[in-house]
Amino acid sequence: MTIGPVRLPTPEDARESAARAPVLDGFGRLATYFAPPGRPLTPRGNLKIADARALAELLGTSDVYEERVGDRVWRKRSSTDFIEVDHWQWWAHQCGALRHRQQRMVAVQAWRKRRQDDPVAEVDKAFRVLLDFGVLGSYTGRVWACDEVLDAGVLPLLARPLHTDNVALFEDLVGACRLMLHQHAVEEYYPQHAAHMVDRQLMLLERCGLLTQSDVEHVPGLFAQTQRIGGLVQLTPIGVWLLVGLLDEIGVEVATL
Repeated sequence: MTIGPVRLPTPEDARESAARAPVLDGFGRLATYFAPPGRPLTPRGNLKIADARALAELLGTSDVYEERVGDRVWRKRSSTDFIEVDHWQWWAHQCGALRHRQQRMVAVQAWRKRRQDDPVAEVDKAFRVLLDFGVLGSYTGRVWACDEVLDAGVLPLLARPLHTDNVALFEDLVGACRLMLHQHAVEEYYPQHAAHMVDRQLMLLERCGLLTQSDVEHVPGLFAQTQRIGGLVQLTPIGVWLLVGLLDEIGVEVATL
């Protein structure tokens, strides 16, 4: 299988793009927060609630400590209930920006130097961690058959914009994923399930720095979720740079200019 020709960014453009990746900025904030001697963990090895609340503000996540449903107020009882924060700290730990030491979460001093010396390698590492665990699987911790197919199809999904000057319509990507599900005889679990999962995948891949999104609109959907309508997806220079190499690893030849 051959894709292209694709205009490959220069090493300088790839490096500058990687340096701007949100994942490196997020890891940097975590490294500052957990600067030595770090912060104590719970007996189960989780962050403390106070730290999770502070990190939700520091990272600008959508996590909230308490939610009101009717006349009742629900408060989170564990830091693992802060889905965004929990994923950030897990990701940083897997990439070597944080570590556990003597029941404390501590920043790895050498990570800042690695980030400065070779941001491309650090973004590559962050992306490969998501691929190894599954983009959706790393975020939710539980994966349905539909999500497994979508996780396995991340690279073909990202390859589609390479055919059209690195830009693709969100609806076209969803259509491609629905075709993959049909080919594997897997059905969506609820209406717009595939679209919701692709939206989540793209959110995490944008956080990794591989793409940007524009003209995105969300409307109320099922189960107190929001449903995405439309939008453009564009690969970044570091996204193109890494994707060409990863496609080559799985046997897809990319002709480059």
